[in-house]
Amino acid sequence: MIGATFFLGWCVTLLWLPGMADKKGRRKIFWLGMLIDLLLYTGLMITTSYGVMIFLYLCFGMICSIRV
Repeated sequence: MIGATFFLGWCVTLLWLPGMADKKGRRKIFWLGMLIDLLLYTGLMITTSYGVMIFLYLCFGMICSIRV
């Protein structure tokens, strides 16, 4: 389930997020994504809940279309 939510989040944002980065500027979107990624990693290290972990991996997948 954890790996599936990662790819689900990636697929959800793959169609519109790169286009938004082209319009607004890739540098701003990239650094915002890296900041969010840092916060998500921190949350992942702190959490003990399986549901929260799945949600964080969904968010990681959404951010992945910014990083790649």
